[in-house]
Amino acid sequence: MAKAGKSLFLSALIGTAILPSDEFPSTAWPCRVRHVEGQKEPELRYDQAPFLAALEKLRQWKHGSTMQQFKPPLYIDDDTPEDLVDKMKIWQRWNDLHAKSKDNLECFEDLQFQLVKSARGTEAVMNLLFQLNDIVRIYQRFGPIFGEDVTDWPLLTLEFPSLRGRKIQGIFEFIDLPGIGEHLQQFENLVKTVAKSSNAIVPIVSLLNMQHDGSLTTLPGIINACNLECSAVICTNLDRVDSDNEPRQNALVTGAFWPHRSAPPKPGIIRCSSLMGVSAQTLLAMSQNDKPEIGTFWKSNIGYHAAKNILGANGQKAYKRFDHDEWVEEIREQVTDSGLPDAIEVLFQDIVSQARRRVMMQELHSAYRVVCNFTSDYSRILEGARRTRAEYDRAKKEFERDKNAYYRLLREWKAEEAVAVADLSTKINRQLRDVEAEANKLAIEAIRTVIQSRDKSGRNGLFGRKFEIKECSDQVWELKLNRHSLNEFLSLCLEQLRMSLDELRIKVTPAIEKLQQEACRQRAEALIARIKRSNFEGDALKQQIEQNIAYELFSPHFAAKVRGPQINGTTEGSVFLGLTSILSVAFAYFVTTSSAGLIAPIVVGAIGIGRLLVRQTIRTDAIVEVFRKEVVTPWVKEVEKKDGKVLIGTMTPLTESIFGRFITAEEARFKEELDQMVQPMGDEPLRRNVMIYGNLVATKAALEELIHRTETCMPAD
Repeated sequence: MAKAGKSLFLSALIGTAILPSDEFPSTAWPCRVRHVEGQKEPELRYDQAPFLAALEKLRQWKHGSTMQQFKPPLYIDDDTPEDLVDKMKIWQRWNDLHAKSKDNLECFEDLQFQLVKSARGTEAVMNLLFQLNDIVRIYQRFGPIFGEDVTDWPLLTLEFPSLRGRKIQGIFEFIDLPGIGEHLQQFENLVKTVAKSSNAIVPIVSLLNMQHDGSLTTLPGIINACNLECSAVICTNLDRVDSDNEPRQNALVTGAFWPHRSAPPKPGIIRCSSLMGVSAQTLLAMSQNDKPEIGTFWKSNIGYHAAKNILGANGQKAYKRFDHDEWVEEIREQVTDSGLPDAIEVLFQDIVSQARRRVMMQELHSAYRVVCNFTSDYSRILEGARRTRAEYDRAKKEFERDKNAYYRLLREWKAEEAVAVADLSTKINRQLRDVEAEANKLAIEAIRTVIQSRDKSGRNGLFGRKFEIKECSDQVWELKLNRHSLNEFLSLCLEQLRMSLDELRIKVTPAIEKLQQEACRQRAEALIARIKRSNFEGDALKQQIEQNIAYELFSPHFAAKVRGPQINGTTEGSVFLGLTSILSVAFAYFVTTSSAGLIAPIVVGAIGIGRLLVRQTIRTDAIVEVFRKEVVTPWVKEVEKKDGKVLIGTMTPLTESIFGRFITAEEARFKEELDQMVQPMGDEPLRRNVMIYGNLVATKAALEELIHRTETCMPAD
């Protein structure tokens, strides 16, 4: 989440406050951070191309230099030129930028500015990271989403003091993602991309206002939508909340991330203060040899936060009373109280170790399946080498009977598919209708939210202009406003509706996928039960088919494999790119006359409407009708297209291919065996095959024991 202290926590993990972090959401683009034993100086490398393209756009727009000279008017009315209105909109976006970002924008627009290809050393890396994040942040403020197809993210390498000397197998790397912020769909896509190559996902939420900032609904929804699991949640800002609220906060986090549990799994909820921990660590590093001058950290350094905790408001007087040893001891207490050392230890010992064991279990099961297939293959090769022609003919006849029985079994299983598909379609359609009803309510709620956001003077952020609001009922308001105010009001309502629909979709996708997965599981179990009940002559072939059916159809990534490429369901797409056309439709649909007070649809062009609207009265139920028709309905159709496809039918071709693969292989073996009867296997090849078979049997037994021991050692969730 934005401002959750995640970058500060990660800075504590790597031992230096090098990642962008401030009082505003600083991480605008993902950064990979990798532990490299012995590398004392941090180094940053990245692909320049997408950043240079965005930099060129910023130079073309010249919003920084233009807005520095721009003086916004006190008010805007219908006589205000359109170009001035457009500049005012740009000014609003520019004015909200952090002062450092404004300075960077002017720097970026200077043709003399050169974006360096890499950086080495703490200060150089910090400057480059800040520049890269600001390029993304400013570009997205004035233009489209940055780098949707870019996955080659900047890589920061250095030694993590917290991991120094530890024996680490493989690469220890984490990815600092942006907070959710305004671009919810972009954040979800980034999480999905990261999940493909990550062993663990660790959400970081703030203990401040966690009930109201959306982190306990949005983050769990995204994790579920990505088919991910988390064994821990880091809760920051521990120093800024009342400890008496800990049970209630823990219950909220548990209910959000592990709704079907009465208590979280291990390691569960990790509470800490990122800011206080990093501040104390920084102050401790400054105080290793002697007490530093108070001016070096008091109100001028991140160490100030810990120092203020120790010294209080009258810091300079209190500081003199401490000798060096007492001062260092006080700082160490601050480090301990922040919870960061324990959190980092849990992160490495529990989360990383669990993730490593899970990956090892997946690899063991995959290796075991391969060994089983090879063992079965060599068993039948050796069996064929000792068979007589009469035994071969009898075995071949049994195989033909088995083959016909397998395909008959598959036809019977497929015949039940129509019933299963119809049942699942009914459940999904019922879910989608509930979603449509909820989405329609969001159109009203979006308008309500924008109206209620105005301040006591009646201003609503609409270029500072006042407009009159009259409440007709609980869900209908009457607005009196001019053309520019209406345009801005509709834009705010559409933006609110977009965010609400994004949040709704994140809840919907996991619910529908759960229906899909349950239906697929039942179908797979029905097929395996049929195979188990059947009396096939060839036990080895039966075992192979059964094992591979179970492996393929119960794979955690089955849905992703069978579904194939998906349509992007984001409301940033075709639905909301048509903002101008929606506003035009709105103008033409619900213009009213102030005297009659009734809705009077007028079919005219947007330009003509602009001249008509001087100070008009508009009822919000007409706006809601347009939003439902032009926004909600297309959104629901996109959700149906993306999530409504019934996946049961995709199991059939996959199952048929498994049957066909092993039956074809068995036919090839019978042909090879027949050829060997003409030219029998020699003693040396026979001995070699016997030796390989013996090794495979021993390997299979060893893997079974290793899997058993590993499962026994793995902690229960």
